[in-house]
Amino acid sequence: MKLCRFIFAVVFLTFFGCSHSGTREPSRDMASMANPPEFVRGRGLCAPMQERPDRKLIIHHIDVGMGDSTFIRTPDGVTILIDGGLPGQGRDAILPLLRNCYRVDALDYVVLTHFDQDHMGGLTDVIASMPIRRAIYDPGEAMSTKGDGPMSPYTKFRAMTLLQMGKRRVPMPGANNFPETQVRIEVIAINGRLANGVQLPILTPQGTPRDDNAISMAIKITYGDFNYFIGGDLTGGGQRKPDVETAVGRLVGDVDVMHVNHHGSGTSSNVDFIRSLQAETAVISVAEGGMNARYLLPHNEVLDRYDDAPFVERVFLTSRGEGRIKRGLLKPKEIVLFGDILILAEPNRYQVNGLYFRTDGR
Repeated sequence: MKLCRFIFAVVFLTFFGCSHSGTREPSRDMASMANPPEFVRGRGLCAPMQERPDRKLIIHHIDVGMGDSTFIRTPDGVTILIDGGLPGQGRDAILPLLRNCYRVDALDYVVLTHFDQDHMGGLTDVIASMPIRRAIYDPGEAMSTKGDGPMSPYTKFRAMTLLQMGKRRVPMPGANNFPETQVRIEVIAINGRLANGVQLPILTPQGTPRDDNAISMAIKITYGDFNYFIGGDLTGGGQRKPDVETAVGRLVGDVDVMHVNHHGSGTSSNVDFIRSLQAETAVISVAEGGMNARYLLPHNEVLDRYDDAPFVERVFLTSRGEGRIKRGLLKPKEIVLFGDILILAEPNRYQVNGLYFRTDGR
């Protein structure tokens, strides 16, 4: 079985690897550090487009260092980019991957979960470089507290959205915000407003956010029996932040794969939220070095919560981050892929960087 997995991984990389600008490969020592050899690793991985693309849901977590960016292509061809990493990542990482790997010259949707620059910054180059056919979804003008100086990332983002001719909108939780696809894509929460109509108390009397991360857009994607969650930097009550996760988790329910909120920060991933989602696979987008030398993500206590959860079988990371894993304290569930984390989902199974896993059927 291990030999078969290894051969599959080699074929995957040989035929579907992509060397766009900025691609890097992990060193031999890094790639072998307590990790199974079967997974394909590196930046700029390409999905196997000729492997029944009409049945594949692509969820491509792009390694943008400090920040998040996730490209989604549904089996019926709808394209969505969620977040864009820091300024410059649109030019250096996202656009080359979209064009070279997926032959994308326009996007149907751009989604900005919230206004932190490590999610918003790279979207400016993307929106400036290709048409957005349907909508640019974000929390809305009133929710930005990031300043409006002429060179601020938010000012640049706002200017680029104006060029897209009225495409910028605030999605309605619980509504059908992505009607062109048969895949179910639900906005569970945005600005503390839940899909069941409840407004969580995260806004000031003036209607501005008490915490910038608490307004993050939370999304659930369902394709057959496969379920996936992504929620930006959604807060869970840690470090005196508002607890939005607990209410969101109860609405989301069981998923197969979850994108861990806030890069594994202690502000997020509370125990009730992890328990509600029951995810077998967790994905953490996190940087090693750079700005993360200040934040030290993922936080050790968060890694331990996922390790302690019996239903979590594996935790994939784009890098070692700046916590205990970098010091060599890697637990068996934790797998560092040193680059992109590419999920190809079918209605009853999914693969992560070349290896298949079954959905739990719930």
